[in-house]
Amino acid sequence: MQWLLSWLATEIATLFGAKVNEVNYVLCLLLAFPLGVLYRWIHYPTLRILFSLVTGGWLGLTALGIHSLHIVVASFVCYLIMLTNCKRQHHYVFFWAFLYLSVGHIYRQWTDYLGWSLDFTLPLMIVTQKVISLSYALHDGMMNSEWKTEQKGTSIRTLPNILEFYAFILFPPSLLVGPYLEFVDWQAHLQNRRCIKDAARLGFGRLVQGLGCLTIYLIGDKWLPIQLLGDERFLSMGHWLVRFLWIDVILFGYRFKYYFAWKLAEGALASSGMGRLSEQEPRRFEAIQVIDILGFELAENPRELTSSWNKTTNVWLRRYVYERYNERYNSYSICLFNGRRMVRPWNLYYAFVISAFWHGFYPGYYLFFVTMSVVTSIHRKIRKRLRPLVTPHHTVAVCWRIASILLTRFTCSYFIISFTALSFEASFKVYRSLHLTGHAILLIAMIIFYTGTFDRLVAKYHFGIADSYGASNKID
Repeated sequence: MQWLLSWLATEIATLFGAKVNEVNYVLCLLLAFPLGVLYRWIHYPTLRILFSLVTGGWLGLTALGIHSLHIVVASFVCYLIMLTNCKRQHHYVFFWAFLYLSVGHIYRQWTDYLGWSLDFTLPLMIVTQKVISLSYALHDGMMNSEWKTEQKGTSIRTLPNILEFYAFILFPPSLLVGPYLEFVDWQAHLQNRRCIKDAARLGFGRLVQGLGCLTIYLIGDKWLPIQLLGDERFLSMGHWLVRFLWIDVILFGYRFKYYFAWKLAEGALASSGMGRLSEQEPRRFEAIQVIDILGFELAENPRELTSSWNKTTNVWLRRYVYERYNERYNSYSICLFNGRRMVRPWNLYYAFVISAFWHGFYPGYYLFFVTMSVVTSIHRKIRKRLRPLVTPHHTVAVCWRIASILLTRFTCSYFIISFTALSFEASFKVYRSLHLTGHAILLIAMIIFYTGTFDRLVAKYHFGIADSYGASNKID
C-alpha cells in the first residue's frame, strides 16, 4: 500500500510540477476519509481505540516517515508529566510542548529557510494543542471548586490510560492538519455506538468543497503566484494603490490552499460521525468547523475575521491562553498616560504573541500578530463609540456594514503580507512599495485612540453616546 502511494505521489507530482512530499501528504489527507468511515462502522470502544492506534500510526508514518516519531516522543513526555498529578502539571506540559515544538520550528527554519515544505511540525502543532488542553482538563478536574461553566464541560477527573491517550493523539481524521479536539468530545464520540445517518453526506460535502478550493488555488497559483510578492518588477509596476489591489487578489487565491486542507479535515471528521453524537442531539458540526470561508471573506471587523479563520485554534487560544491569563493575572493592567487612568487588554496581546510563537519564529509572524492585536484593540474603541450612532438609521447602517467589510478586508490583506513573506526583509520590500501606508494609518490611529483624543472629541461635540473617560476604556 505504501509503495502504491509513493508511486502515485511521484506520478501526480511529475504531472503538475509539485513536490512529491506535498502530494503524498495530500493523498494521506484523502485517506483519512475512508479511515473515518471505517471508524464509524466499528461499534465497540476498545476496537475503536486499537483501530486509531494502528491506522493513525500507519498514516503518520506514511505521511512523515521516521519523523512521525516526534509526535510519539513529545506526547509521551507530556503524559509522564500529567502522570505525576501535581497541581502545576498543566504549566509544565505547556512549557514542554512548546519547547519541543519550538525546536522543531527552529530546525525547519535552519534546513528550509523561507520554504513551505510540509514536515512533522504541522501535525506537531495540533498535538501541542491536544496535550495542553488535556492537561488543563485534568487540572480543572482536580480543582473542581473553581470551575467555570465551560471548564466544567471540558474537565476530566482521571488521566486516561496510555492506549486511550495515544488513540486520542493519533486519531486519524484529525492527525495531519487538525483540528484539535477536546478529550471529552473525543471520548464521547468513542463511546457513541449509534449510526449517524448524515455523516456520509456531511463528509462528502466537505470533500467536494475542498476539491473546489484546490481548483481555485491551482488556477490562482498558475496566473498570480504568491512569488510575485518578491518580484522587483511587479513591486514597481503602476500606481501603488493598483498594485495593492493586485496583491489582494493574489492573497485571496493563496488562501484557498488553507481552505482546501481544512475542508478535507472537516470532511474526514464528519465522515467518522464526529459532527453529531446522537440522533436526539442537535447538529454539532460547528464544533469541528475549522474555517468559515464566507465569514472570513466578508468579515465586518477584526474580531469576526480572526474568529472565522482556523476557528478551533481560536477556541484553544481563548480557553487556554486568553482566559487563563485573565485568571492568573489582572488582565486589565492600569497605567497612567498624561495623568489619566487607562486600561490595557494585556491578555489580548498575550494571546496574539502565543499564536505567533505557535506558528514559528519567522519575523513575519510576529509583525502580523502584534499589529493585528493593536488593530483589534483600536477596533474595540471605534465599535464602542461609533456603532451606536449608525444602527438606528437603516441606510446609514447598511453603508457602515459595507464600509466595514471593505476596510477589514484591506486591513487584513495589508498586514497579512508579513505572514506570507515570513522574513523581515521580504516584508519590508513589499511594504516599502506601498509606501508603508497601512503602518502610517495605524500609527495615527494609535495616537488618536490611545491618548484619549477621540474620547475628548466625542465628549466635546456631544455625539449622543458620550460617557465618562474611564467607561470608554472598558473592554467590550
